Amino acid sequence: MSLPPATDFRPLGLRLLNAVFPRVWNAGLLPYPDLQEATLDAMATKSTGLSDFGDDSFARSQLRMLLPALESEAQLNPMGRVIAHGTLLKSLKERLWAQDLFKRHPEILDRPLAPPIVVIGQMRSGTTRLQRLLGQDPRFAALRLYESMSPVPWPSSQRNPKRDPRVGYTQRAFAFLNYINPGIAATHPTGALEIDEELGLLDASFTGAAIEAQRRVPSFARYCEATDQTPAYLHLRRLLQLASWFRGQDPATPFVLKMPQHMQDLPALMAVFPDAKLVFIHRDPAAVLGSSASMVWNQMVVQSDSVDPHWIGAEWLHKAHHRAAVTAALRPKLAAAQQIDVRFADMNADWVAVMRRIYDFLGVPFDATAHAAMAAYLARAAREHRHDEHRYTLEDFGLDARVINAGFADYRARFDIPFEVPAAMRGAAIAQDPGYGIGEGVPA
Repeated sequence: MSLPPATDFRPLGLRLLNAVFPRVWNAGLLPYPDLQEATLDAMATKSTGLSDFGDDSFARSQLRMLLPALESEAQLNPMGRVIAHGTLLKSLKERLWAQDLFKRHPEILDRPLAPPIVVIGQMRSGTTRLQRLLGQDPRFAALRLYESMSPVPWPSSQRNPKRDPRVGYTQRAFAFLNYINPGIAATHPTGALEIDEELGLLDASFTGAAIEAQRRVPSFARYCEATDQTPAYLHLRRLLQLASWFRGQDPATPFVLKMPQHMQDLPALMAVFPDAKLVFIHRDPAAVLGSSASMVWNQMVVQSDSVDPHWIGAEWLHKAHHRAAVTAALRPKLAAAQQIDVRFADMNADWVAVMRRIYDFLGVPFDATAHAAMAAYLARAAREHRHDEHRYTLEDFGLDARVINAGFADYRARFDIPFEVPAAMRGAAIAQDPGYGIGEGVPA
């Protein structure tokens, strides 16, 4: 199987928008979505009536690497330019709102945070499922998707927290994205009120793999890999304090966090959260890479008409190796008592047994309430989230399972990771992503 051109994945509405946007811009009927720092700053300050971004020197350095990459490398189509402009402007406005809140409510930044529980693993290794299961336990806290997408309460949110407009905004945004390409929902089923990773809290500092997964920006990716991301994690911590304060949450309740990005940024994560409890999950690297490449491709085809699946395969193979190397180098320096390893295959075989191990590690009883809540979540996810459309092969992305397995041989041996791809198919294919596990529709 080979992937058709990105332009083949265009519902009529998106094709019309891509055709109409340039004409509207040229006619002056709508402002051109300029990706210049000064323009974005001016729009953010005018829209919010605020001008203090706080200490944003790190975010500025990230933004100044990202903007030229968007212009010269990403090959954005008109919709891609609209989305990029909108997300950057949104992040700038939220930095202004956050700084205003921190000045008006200094108690936010004095608020203690319990050591978080952090799920860490490669993209598509089962981290989402593990975070969502832990997040069902009322003794733990987790961000909902709307809180991650818009981590700073809007002024209207602050006036009426019970009718937070961020929920509706997130619902509309994902409905639109799923219309543009239903494959996005197939690869990562979610919803505005669903527990989800804290990607938006890194977006606030113009960093993180969410940017790279949507657009081809290799110069920016290499810059992030070589740059100490501690300032981004310090801001992430401030945003968690803000979320806890806005919710009125008990400060003793630990957040359950998860992002594949944490593998790459593990030194920064541990610098900011030195007492974090780390749950590492491991999955067949060939299955991880195939599923990751498919997910990235499904996102990139929305914003660009020139998407090279073989480049995606090579890029995310590099990222998987880089993340594994960073993690392997730091883990021996961390206390054994603050880290545990689990396997994706064991989660599929007996998730209750794995959760009991994790709870023993956390020093928290795995009680009937937690068990029932997790079982109810799995049943609901199986009903609501289908993924029949998520089909691909490794060959689609220029990947070969034998090459992947050779590159990760030591890793596979260390954690005794079983093969997911049948021996006869290891050179090429995965017919359908098995990454959901534990029944139909449960996300990886």
